[in-house]
Amino acid sequence: MKAKFFVVVLVGGIVSIFYLLLRTPNDGNHSDSTPTKRGQKLPVGTNITTPSAVTEIDSILQIPQETSNLDTKWLSEHDAGMTIHQSSLDGDFNRGSIQLGTMKGDLGETPPRYHHQLKAGKFTILLGEADDRHSFRHYATIVREENKLLRHDRLLSVSWTKWAPKIGAGGFVFRREESDIAQIGIIIPEIVPAPNSDPESLNDLVEVRLENPVRYIEPSTFDTLIAEPLDASRIGIMCTSSEGLPKSARVLWLKIGPSGNFEVMQK
Repeated sequence: MKAKFFVVVLVGGIVSIFYLLLRTPNDGNHSDSTPTKRGQKLPVGTNITTPSAVTEIDSILQIPQETSNLDTKWLSEHDAGMTIHQSSLDGDFNRGSIQLGTMKGDLGETPPRYHHQLKAGKFTILLGEADDRHSFRHYATIVREENKLLRHDRLLSVSWTKWAPKIGAGGFVFRREESDIAQIGIIIPEIVPAPNSDPESLNDLVEVRLENPVRYIEPSTFDTLIAEPLDASRIGIMCTSSEGLPKSARVLWLKIGPSGNFEVMQK
């Protein structure tokens, strides 16, 4: 009897172990249909149809937003009516497209993350950024019509360091009274470098680059700028301060030339 009981117990144990092995998920092949609570899939893409669009994709990627400080009425009055489509893959923006009426255009590879589009005469200005952990990087792109297609030129980039004990607000500024945008201002952030910083690296704290032809604004130009009041007569866009437009700042003003290029305004 004892021998029979032992055999029954042994067989029962083997069957139980075999059953548990069948129920245990394989780490390499297991597919759980229950949604994970730790995250969610990024949306395939997003359309930006207004200058102050705050999109679902922006909130997921934690792109700094400025909605509470934007003058939505002014933005609406200067809306170019352009649709911007950019898709995201694992948090990185890739190729996108633009559309104005029936005309379309391609944004090319690795475009900035565009947040605003503004009417400027016969052109459209796109404002975006490609900030990283080291620098703020803001871009202004001019879009024009050519042969029933939309052509875009990334004509202006502004970058400044994130690694300094004190960094003032940067961003773009416009004149409120302009019914048709003809000028764009670049807020030059006030940066206090770290003690004993390498003098050769100080010129790289703020960099303004213009295209067609490619040229850099000499850092000495910033020293000649006098801080001007940024009151209700100015509109700040993409300011890197949670408080929005600073009360005063040095501003490098550029005008939009007849061909759509940016030109430094001479005082």
